[in-house]
Amino acid sequence: MLLDNNVWPERAIRQLGEILSAIHGNPIDGFGYLQPDGRGWPITFESIMTDLVPRSAQVLDAARQWRVDDRLVATGLDHLAGHTDHYQYTDSRLLHGDFSLDHILIDGAEGREHVSGIIDMQGCSGGHPASDIAYWLAISHERIPIAALLASYPGGSELVERDKTLITLMMLRRALWMLMVDRDRDQSGLVGTHVRALEDALAAL
Repeated sequence: MLLDNNVWPERAIRQLGEILSAIHGNPIDGFGYLQPDGRGWPITFESIMTDLVPRSAQVLDAARQWRVDDRLVATGLDHLAGHTDHYQYTDSRLLHGDFSLDHILIDGAEGREHVSGIIDMQGCSGGHPASDIAYWLAISHERIPIAALLASYPGGSELVERDKTLITLMMLRRALWMLMVDRDRDQSGLVGTHVRALEDALAAL
């Protein structure tokens, strides 16, 4: 079964950080979505974190469709372009890319539940481990706090503290990306969530 709003077996939750750490323990040659041979691409982490900057017109067009203040988008893009000192990372690691409660399977009788599988890895990539943590904060933190995830992730708390600004920038980048994605899909249901995430990230920087 899937972990959901009503089923939060503590024993299974305690495994999540250990599993995520094991995923991140795999080095990847290159960055970005994995190719059929398991490699990333000969690009830099910085190029990923700044990829929206040259697409600013597209981001603004999407934001205007959703009636999002241009100033939020412009400020967000300025932050992504202005924090390149946080992007000098070369130790590419395997990322799930969509590590959230919707993609975690659990099994076992009550009191003995355990994680039996992780699904939906078609978006796996090479990158910075903080990316999966930023995604958890954006998608699953309200249901299971990040502290519960990191409790069994070796060095996880230190990683979050050390890369706090980077994680915020990743959440900012995702919010801007999702404005474009939802425009292309003609889906408005989560636009408010993306705008709040953008505002929260800007307030934290």
